[in-house]
Amino acid sequence: MQVRVLAEENEALRETVEELSATLAATGASVAAHGMRLDALDAGSSELRSKVATNATNVSTLASRKAAEVNFADFSLLTARVVAGEAVAAGAARAASEAGLQVAALRGAVEMLSEGGGGSTGAGGARTMGAFDALFHTRLASVEGSVKAVRGELRAAVVELGGSCASVAQLDEVAAAVATRARQADIQTLATQQAALATSINGMAEWLAMRPETADGAKGTGGSATKFKCLTCDREIQSQGTPNGRDAAAKGLVLPRLDGMHGTTSMPSGPGTVRLKSPARGAEYEVGAWTTASVPMAVESSLGEMGGSGVGALGSPVRASRAHAHVADVNDTHLRDLMADEARCASLIKEAGGIYADFSRQCVTGKTMELLLSLAEAAGLSAKIEAMFSGQHINAAEDRAVLHVATRARREQVITDGGVNVVPEVWEVLDKIKAFSESVRSGSWSGATGKPLTNVVAIGIGGSFLGPLFVHTALETEPSASSAASGRQLRFLANVDPIDVAAALRGLNPEVTLVVIVSKTFTTAETMLNARTVRKWLQAKLGDGCVSKHMVAVSTNTEFATQFGIDPGSVFGFWDWVGGRFSVCSAVGMLPLALQYGFEQCASFLEGANMMDEHFQGVPLKDNLPVLLGLLCVWNASFLGHATSAILPYCQALAKLAPHIQQVSMESNGKGVDMAGNALTFDAGEVDFGEPGTNGQHSFYQLIHQGRVIPCDFIGGRIIPCDFIGVIDSQQGIALSGEVVSNHDELMCNFFAQADALAVGKTPEALRSEGVPEGLVPHKTFSGNRPSTSLLLPACNAHTLGQLLALYEHRVAVAGFVWGINSFDQWGVELGKVLAGKVRKTVADARKQAREVDASDGLGYSTTRMLNKFLQAGRGPHGDGASGSSDVFPAGLL
Repeated sequence: MQVRVLAEENEALRETVEELSATLAATGASVAAHGMRLDALDAGSSELRSKVATNATNVSTLASRKAAEVNFADFSLLTARVVAGEAVAAGAARAASEAGLQVAALRGAVEMLSEGGGGSTGAGGARTMGAFDALFHTRLASVEGSVKAVRGELRAAVVELGGSCASVAQLDEVAAAVATRARQADIQTLATQQAALATSINGMAEWLAMRPETADGAKGTGGSATKFKCLTCDREIQSQGTPNGRDAAAKGLVLPRLDGMHGTTSMPSGPGTVRLKSPARGAEYEVGAWTTASVPMAVESSLGEMGGSGVGALGSPVRASRAHAHVADVNDTHLRDLMADEARCASLIKEAGGIYADFSRQCVTGKTMELLLSLAEAAGLSAKIEAMFSGQHINAAEDRAVLHVATRARREQVITDGGVNVVPEVWEVLDKIKAFSESVRSGSWSGATGKPLTNVVAIGIGGSFLGPLFVHTALETEPSASSAASGRQLRFLANVDPIDVAAALRGLNPEVTLVVIVSKTFTTAETMLNARTVRKWLQAKLGDGCVSKHMVAVSTNTEFATQFGIDPGSVFGFWDWVGGRFSVCSAVGMLPLALQYGFEQCASFLEGANMMDEHFQGVPLKDNLPVLLGLLCVWNASFLGHATSAILPYCQALAKLAPHIQQVSMESNGKGVDMAGNALTFDAGEVDFGEPGTNGQHSFYQLIHQGRVIPCDFIGGRIIPCDFIGVIDSQQGIALSGEVVSNHDELMCNFFAQADALAVGKTPEALRSEGVPEGLVPHKTFSGNRPSTSLLLPACNAHTLGQLLALYEHRVAVAGFVWGINSFDQWGVELGKVLAGKVRKTVADARKQAREVDASDGLGYSTTRMLNKFLQAGRGPHGDGASGSSDVFPAGLL
C-alpha cells in the first residue's frame, strides 16, 4: 500500500523493528531481525529438524539391509521415493530457516521506506507487518504438511517392501537413473506442497519490490520499475510498474518469477537463494529461488506466463496483468499479416518421412513457438516420451506400461516391460497371424463343409473396430491392396443394434465365412452378445460343431474363448499394455486386415508406423511433427480457447480417419483431473470431427468460415482449427480429354484454396472494390484469421497409413503429457455400463412378467415413464412383449 505520512511514524516503526530484533536474538537463531512470532518459528524449526532427522534415520535403516533381498523394480521404486522424499524434507527445513533471511530483508525495506519519507499511518505499517506475519505462518504450516507427507511415504515404503536396500552410496548411484520412475501420484503429492511454499517465497519477493524507483533512482509514486542485479548470475532484472502505486500490492509491482532463474529439475527440489542488489539504493536482498518443475505445476506456471483461457490457469493474481500479454499480442495480429512474412512461414514448414507439414497458417509467431517449446520443457515432455518407450508405467491409474509402439517394433528392437523385452512376444503373435492368414487365403484352412473361407466378419467395438475400419477403408481402393483382396470380403460388426447385425451378415454364406471376435477380456457386453448372435447364425446352417473352424478370437482370456467353442490354438493374444484405441497394430487390426489383404500389406503398414515412432522418439522437439501438432493442440485449446478441431482429408480413402482419431483423442484427453486427481484449472481436450473434402465443403464449412466469433479476450468462440490432409498421388487416376484439370487436381485445388480462405478471408473493403452491393457486404465478408495445419502425403498406401496413424496417436499423447493428464485410461465409459446393467435387469424382468416398471425398480420418474413407453405390449422382437424361448432373426438371415 502507498505510504502517506511515513516520516511522522519513523520513530514508532523503528521501535517496532528493535523489539522484533531483540526477541529474535533471544532465540539464538541465525536470523537477526525476524519481525514475526519468533516462538512459533523456533518451535517450528526444531520440529522440522527433528522430522528430517527421523527421515534420515529411516533411510539409514533401509540402507543397512542387504540389496540381494529385494528385486530391482522394488528397489527402484523405494529409491525414487526416498530421494524425492528427502529432497523435499531437507528443502522444507531450509525453507523454514530461510524465512528469517526473508524477514531480515523485509526489515531493510521498512527502514529504507522510513528514510525516504512518503506517507503512511501507524495502522498501515502494522497491517503491512501483519501481512508478512500471515505469509510466514502459512508457509510454516505448508512445510509441516510436506514433512508429514515425506514421513508417510518412507514408512509406506518400508512396510510395502518389508525387505532391504543397498548401501547409501548405492542409493546415490541409482538416484538419478530411477528418479523419473517414481509413481506420478507420489511425486505430485510432494510437489503440490512444495509449490505452496514457492508461492509464499515469491510473495515475499514481490513485497520487497513493491515500491518503484524513478529513472534517477529516487523513490517514486508508482508507474516505473525497480531495477535489481542478481549477484548469483550477474543478470539484471526489474520489477514491473503499475499506473498507480496504491494498487501495487494487488496488481503486481513484482519481480520476474524467481523459481527457475537458475535452472529447473524434473523432480521436486529444495530452495536455493538469489542475492539481489539495487544499484540505486546500494542495498542487497536475499530471496528464495525455488524450482517447481513438476506437472501440472510447471504447466500452470507456463500457462500464466503465456496467457491462458480462464483465470484459474494464470497462477498468482499479482502476475495476471502480464499473464495474458502474449495471447493478446497474437489476437491483435491477423493471419494475413503473418502469412506475408516468408521467413516465418519457412520456419513453420517441416518434412519427415515424405510427409510435408505446413504449420504457417496457425495463429502463432516465432515467440509463440519458443514459449510452447519452453512449456514442453517445463512439462518434462522429452522425459515422458522416453518413459513411454522404455516401458515405465506411465498409466499410473491402472499401473500399466503404455507400449503400443512395441506392436510395430522391428524384430531386432528391444522394448521392455518390467525388465522383459516384449518384442519377441509381439513377433510371435505376428508370425502366427502371417501363418494363419496365409493358410486361410490359400484354402488349406477351410470351413466345416470343406469350402475355402473368403468372407471375414470382425466383431469388436470402440478401438477394436474404428482403427481397423479406418485402415480397411483406406486400402480398399489402393491398387496393390485391392488386387490382393480380390474375391474376398471384410465386414465389421460393432453396434449391438440388430440393424448392424443384419447389415454385417446380409448376403453372406455361413459356409465360407470366418468370424474374428475381438475382446480383450472376452466379456465386453455388446461384443459378446453380437458374438453369440453370429454363432447362432453359423450353427443354424452348419451345426453346433462348426465354431472351431469358423470362429477365432483376439483376446487375453483363452479360457473364456475356449468355453465359447473356439480352439485354443485359434486365440491370438495381446497385452494389457495395449489400450484398445491404440491397438490397430496388434492382432486386433492385423488379423482381419491380413486375412483380407495379405500379411505383406500389414508389414508395410507396421513399417510406416515404426518409422514415425522413431521420428517421434529421436528428433528434437522443434522439428518433431507429432510434438508440434500436440503443442499446437494445447495452444489452440488452452490458450486461444478453441474447443473443437476438424480433420479434413482431401482423399476419400481416408473417410474413416476422423471417426478413429475422434476416439483416440477424446477418449484419451477428455479428462477433467490431472494425474493426481486434482481438478484442472485450465481448458484441456478438444472435440474432434471431420469429413472428407469436398463433401464437407457442402456440409459444415459454412460455420468454419463464417461462424460467429465471440469478441471477448482470450476466448476463441466458434473458431475451429482444421487439419487439411492431402495426397500427391491419387489411388485412382481419372482425366477426361477437354477438361482443364484432372479429377484429382480439381480435388487438390480445393485443398489448397480452403486453407488460404480460412487464413486470409475477405474484407468489406475488397468486396466494395469489386462492386458488391452494400446490402450483401456483411453476408460475403470472411473474417479469416482461422487457423489450420496442412499435411501433404506422397500417396495413400499401407506405409503412409501407418505413418499417419502413429502421427496422430503421438499428437494426442504429447497434448496429454503437457496437460499433465493420463491419456491412457478411460474411466468415463464405465458409469453408463454399470447403469445399463441395472436397466437390463429391469427390462428383462418387465418383459418376462409383462409388467410395467414402477418406483420400486429405482430408476427415477423420468426413466421409469420412458421405459414404460418403450415396453408397451407388442414392441418386443417376439411381438408379444415377452422374451420368448425361440430365436428371432431378421428375415432372410436364417
